[in-house]
Amino acid sequence: MTRGRRAGSGRRGGARGAEGPTSAIDERLVVRLWRAQAFARDALRTLDGRAVQIVYPGRPRPGGGPDCQGALVAFDGVLARGDVELHLRAGDWARHGHDRDPAYNATVLHVVLWADSATPARRADGTLVPTLALAPYLHADPQVLAATLPADPPPWPLSEQGPCAPDAAQVAAQLDAAGLARFAARQARYAAELEERAVADLLLGGLVEAMGYGVNREPARALAARLPAYAPLRALVRRCAEPPAEGWQALLLGLAGLLPAQRGAAPARPVERRWEALWPRLRAVVGAPALAATAWHTAGLRPVSHPARRLEGVGVLLGERPLEALLGDAARALLAEPPRRAARTLARALVVPAPGPAEPARLGPDRAADIVVNVLLPLLAAWGESLAHLPLTAAAQACYRDHPPLGDNERLRHMRRQVLGRDDRALLATACRQQGLLHIYAQTCEGRRCAACLVRPSRAGAVPDR
Repeated sequence: MTRGRRAGSGRRGGARGAEGPTSAIDERLVVRLWRAQAFARDALRTLDGRAVQIVYPGRPRPGGGPDCQGALVAFDGVLARGDVELHLRAGDWARHGHDRDPAYNATVLHVVLWADSATPARRADGTLVPTLALAPYLHADPQVLAATLPADPPPWPLSEQGPCAPDAAQVAAQLDAAGLARFAARQARYAAELEERAVADLLLGGLVEAMGYGVNREPARALAARLPAYAPLRALVRRCAEPPAEGWQALLLGLAGLLPAQRGAAPARPVERRWEALWPRLRAVVGAPALAATAWHTAGLRPVSHPARRLEGVGVLLGERPLEALLGDAARALLAEPPRRAARTLARALVVPAPGPAEPARLGPDRAADIVVNVLLPLLAAWGESLAHLPLTAAAQACYRDHPPLGDNERLRHMRRQVLGRDDRALLATACRQQGLLHIYAQTCEGRRCAACLVRPSRAGAVPDR
């Protein structure tokens, strides 16, 4: 893009550069400017005077919370990673209540068009967030940009550097290799843990952690880490509750801080009253402190994706049969059936139907397939290794390589556009390739380590030394 005059340098329109015009320019223009990085990027400064370099502007965040996630921003040469929130005016941070919302506690930069307030943005945890006002760095008047900038501009750096590997045929083998590397890393982690823990313990933790995908990944991990060993937990639940599923539900929801009383609500269903009665008995034995209800992000989630509903489904699954039996059945299916048929068998064993005819499943086929790929198959491969049962390890690996693709998500769409230059789902014919794309993201793209790119090693634009 040809570098033009900064909008603030000519002072056209008097104070308009500071406070903005009264015409219909809204926050969508800020989103478009930020997405395309359509401003002078070489001499940016925050309102408090710090030099700021946008290493990577982040990806759009679906649902509630800050507008962009995974951003990399250097302040006076010190790199920060986190979220970016976009507004029309600086004062919108407080006007929109972000200073009281923990969902914004990972925000590292507040980007606005106009600096109408000198008051720093403050997160709910008390941290001050630097504010960058774009108006002084624009190449044209905001009114002109609003009329000429595409409604959906190509994201930076794709718009300037182009796709990493636009030839899908050439990148397919690299995705397969990256997917297998991701699986091997998970298998190795489970193999190391099996030296000290029972296989059922690892499956229990994996099931609970899998309920926290997306914005609830971290609290789900924290919940899984609080769980004692599976065998004594199962014995405790069977002593305290009948049916056992209700005991597991009370245990998981109570330890997660998601029982109605912990969320400041009254029990709405009879089963919720039974959970509330069971939880004190279970808590006294478990001993681990419960998470705070505020640790979970629920704004913007569909009811079916609420972590309480997901954990309720895991409780049903745990109450149906011992995890050792589930693992044994899964191993036998892998050894007896072709890979894709075995994948379907394993997923069916994890589905938890809806409690009523008009309700969605508590753990549906899509979530079950995710658990198969990310938890069950690498765990079974490691288990076979620890038992010196090489056919089981080989069968788990073969099922992973041939597993049908999982559901699509925002990160996969972002990576397809970045790697191929287009959103071509046909390339990702297996879950292994999807996992390979995610592996590439985690290894290089997330940290903008472009010099180490797995699909285009010569690519420039790596994160600066720090």
